[in-house]
Amino acid sequence: MSVRYEPAPVHGDRPAESRVWSAGESPMYLFTTTVLKAGDTEIPVGAYSLYVIPLKSQWTLVVNKDVTSKKYDAQQDIARLPMDLGSLDAAEKNVQLLFAHVAPKQCSLRLYYGKTGAWAVFSEP
Repeated sequence: MSVRYEPAPVHGDRPAESRVWSAGESPMYLFTTTVLKAGDTEIPVGAYSLYVIPLKSQWTLVVNKDVTSKKYDAQQDIARLPMDLGSLDAAEKNVQLLFAHVAPKQCSLRLYYGKTGAWAVFSEP
């Protein structure tokens, strides 16, 4: 698994609530060479665009099939995962996306925005 995104500076404490968001005004991209499980959904091998829908108490990670357009199309969604939220000790000046290995065949995609950390878990079926 790998992820690609446009580096973007943090603006404010959090992205605008209830709006589909991505770093750098273009989609973030997920590439996988193995089938993934996201919640109850299996994600086949391939490339996908990623978006986030921030809310006050929980964010949602959206996995979308469309990798050719820079505009979000909800009809292309294949998975929506709840993201847990936490606070970072120090504020990040730029949006960061990274993976953390959390268990055998399981990792979390972590998004750091200012002092907010959000993460969603992917696993191998």
